[in-house]
Amino acid sequence: MSDTAKTDIDVHDVGSFRRALRLADRDDLTDRVPYGARAAGIELVIVRFGPGHSMFSGRCQHRGALLVDGRVVGDDLVCGLHGWDCRLDTGVSDPELV
Repeated sequence: MSDTAKTDIDVHDVGSFRRALRLADRDDLTDRVPYGARAAGIELVIVRFGPGHSMFSGRCQHRGALLVDGRVVGDDLVCGLHGWDCRLDTGVSDPELV
């Protein structure tokens, strides 16, 4: 992981310009394993899957658990606390998995 991924970026330093932040190098991401990152004080989770990757809020939208503590089942990121899920490709929850 690069040093940039370990550093919080203050939103006020960014100003009104959009700026790309390097949160991780692709080679540092193991396929289908959640990877935690922070940007501007916001917790994120990144998941590499095959040639693609997705980034989500680092907290479960249902109960607020850390998604980096979850696991990937098929094409879904599943919360380790209680099983809430979201599709890696769309971010949409599959109610049949919960």
